Amino acid sequence: MRKLLTILLMWCCVFCKAQRHIVFSEDIASLQVVAGIRWQEMPVIRLDGNERIHISFDDLSHTYRRFSYSVTHMEADWTPSEGLFVTDYLAGFQDGLTIENSEESVNTSQNYTHYSLSLPNDRCRFVMSGNYRVDIKDDNDDEKPMISVFFMVNEDKVNVGLSYTDDTDIDVRKDHQQVEVAVDYSPLRATDARRQIKGYVLQNGRWDNARVLPEAPRITPRMLEWVHCKDLIFDAGNEYHKFEILDVHRNSLNVENNAWDGEVWHTILWPDYKRPSYVYDEAAKGAFYIRNTDNYENDVTSEYVMVHFILRSEPLPYRLFVNGVWTNDRFLPRYEMHYDIDQKCYEAVVPLKYGYYSYQYLMIADGDIEEGDVRYNERVGENIKEPLIPPTEGSFYQTRNNYNALIYYRGTADRADRLVGFR
Repeated sequence: MRKLLTILLMWCCVFCKAQRHIVFSEDIASLQVVAGIRWQEMPVIRLDGNERIHISFDDLSHTYRRFSYSVTHMEADWTPSEGLFVTDYLAGFQDGLTIENSEESVNTSQNYTHYSLSLPNDRCRFVMSGNYRVDIKDDNDDEKPMISVFFMVNEDKVNVGLSYTDDTDIDVRKDHQQVEVAVDYSPLRATDARRQIKGYVLQNGRWDNARVLPEAPRITPRMLEWVHCKDLIFDAGNEYHKFEILDVHRNSLNVENNAWDGEVWHTILWPDYKRPSYVYDEAAKGAFYIRNTDNYENDVTSEYVMVHFILRSEPLPYRLFVNGVWTNDRFLPRYEMHYDIDQKCYEAVVPLKYGYYSYQYLMIADGDIEEGDVRYNERVGENIKEPLIPPTEGSFYQTRNNYNALIYYRGTADRADRLVGFR
């Protein structure tokens, strides 16, 4: 039993670390991975649907590169599926595929080249559900990828019930929310549902605090249910902050000022302050959307600016980071907030492209921050703690969080995990 728990913990660490998009080059910026036009949601498409996964990014070197990509099927724990042939999960080609769509920026002080691709396409189609990884490489440097992105293909085989309550097993209407999950697995005809079905729950699409579904406390011939399960309790947090940069010549949402230093534009946001109570707001839970004031040719006419994040606060006990979908939930030095003793505030300066951004502040309580600029420490089997909500943000049961459940299944004859339900 102890060995099983150790394996489960290691598996959880791999799962929570390995599937966040990875940018290996400092030249790459504004990576977006979107299912259809649903930019506020997780990148999940149906196996038999019409939606596609859209992947796009900017190369700030502004020199033409021939990028190619490869597609790999992944298990539920985000390790490569070694038991499959390429033809088991793809119709078409698996690697050596070229990104053909590229455009140079127009009238921007920061020159860049915008690249985009969509999957499935006429050279590559999915024939199996599950997790997928796409590695994008520069053909002149085939040693390692420039980018690795992750998304999911769902065959929508089972019905998934998902809800959450503020009446949790550790408090009532205070700091937490508890998720409840029910899976009607009858269409699968599973012979050992508890062993064959795996599941994960995510809050606001975040992988850094994702929960592995434990063994279901209740099972019937049709249903697996997780009710009053302590493993599915999340810190409620507070609503996300947000801002919008559309034009450096006029201030947009939550922008105090724009200034030109002779080389680049600087956008100074209005400072954030400690929030002692719940703050209702309509924010996109960390998501972002690239656009300019005309909302026309957003990908190639939008400018890059140096965004100044400011948090008025006393010194906090741990390292503080700004976090959102646009940081890929990675706590890299470029997203760290540094304390200014004289101004009594935290500040970070991050280059970002015009658009709408939502974000939150998180603390890291251990030493698992990689000092390199493009890698996160992927250690497995050690006491890696999830990020903490700083006292400046607070945690309140009223917070409107989005929860997602991913349900995987491996039948008796299956050689890899399939994604059979998403809610």
